[in-house]
Amino acid sequence: YIGLEALKHSLCALDKTCVLTPLQQEITGCKEPIPPSSDAGIICRLRDKVRERIFPLDRKHIAAFAKTVVAHCENGEADALAIMNDAGALMGMLCVDCINKLLPLKVSKIAVSGGLVNVRRYWQAAFEDTIKNFGAANEIIYKADGILLGTQQIAIEQYKEV
Repeated sequence: YIGLEALKHSLCALDKTCVLTPLQQEITGCKEPIPPSSDAGIICRLRDKVRERIFPLDRKHIAAFAKTVVAHCENGEADALAIMNDAGALMGMLCVDCINKLLPLKVSKIAVSGGLVNVRRYWQAAFEDTIKNFGAANEIIYKADGILLGTQQIAIEQYKEV
């Protein structure tokens, strides 16, 4: 989602008249939008250069743009921060939807694992606000690595004395 949003925002910016952000410039390789008054040949050449830069449009390549977004978040870039904030809210909604499917069971904890946990400072507030707004869980546990995070948490709770 993060890489795809960055790509969509960047490509749309090429057709606008405002200045491209540093994130959009890095993704497209263009310093400014493509002027609509340009010669058709120039427009085609510019678009071909952008295509070379962003292709192949496979899942792995698009997902790699997430690292670009994070790098621009670290520089405080507003459009990169907005993409991460939106991603946090959407991840929260995904959790809420999953929790609602478990009803009438009550979920008290959510465990979040994976590489994005390392950069949660950019999406955590939106994620937690979404979870809290829906009363989905009381506690959220973050662990960057660990497929067995849920199992680990259960073991900790059951064998606290160990």
